Amino acid sequence: MPLLCGLSTFPNFVAGIAHENSPLNWFSTVIFWSLGIFTFLIWSAPNKPVSENIKKIPEWFWIAFSFGFFFLSLDDQFQFHERFRDHEINPNTNLSIPFVERGEFQIPFYILVGFIIYRFLIKRIERKWIFNTLTAGIIFGIAACGLDTLTFIHKNFSIVYTQTIEECLEYAAVSCWLSAFTEYYFDLLDR
Repeated sequence: MPLLCGLSTFPNFVAGIAHENSPLNWFSTVIFWSLGIFTFLIWSAPNKPVSENIKKIPEWFWIAFSFGFFFLSLDDQFQFHERFRDHEINPNTNLSIPFVERGEFQIPFYILVGFIIYRFLIKRIERKWIFNTLTAGIIFGIAACGLDTLTFIHKNFSIVYTQTIEECLEYAAVSCWLSAFTEYYFDLLDR
């Protein structure tokens, strides 16, 4: 998909990938929305209590997860955290975290929440393929967040190239998550 999005803006390949309003970012937004729908469907699946492991995932978790993905979809599309950073944090405060771009403190917060959810979920997933796909998504997501936030990367590399790689990693992360949760949902229905 990143290659197709780059080709869609020929001859300026980067325009199809590297900007917040690019075609690739639109696809990521759609995938986040789909993740919200699938986690909601997991919550509403009639055959949820299929094993000891799945019974341990509380009902509220899937609803909270669903709303989280819907929020990330809206944030991706309408750039809430970028606007908050640019209009509220950067002009009004000197708040900074070492090695983190000024005003990007919410990205490490997203990573922390992601780790907590990952630790919670990974103990309860029985199928190795779903486990591996979720793990790959987490790794891609952390790499994307690192490229987006860490100051030493922005000082040493062109912002266009780091943004291009970051958007491709974000797309890979959400694609892995969609694949894992889709498989999880259909696994619930098959039992």
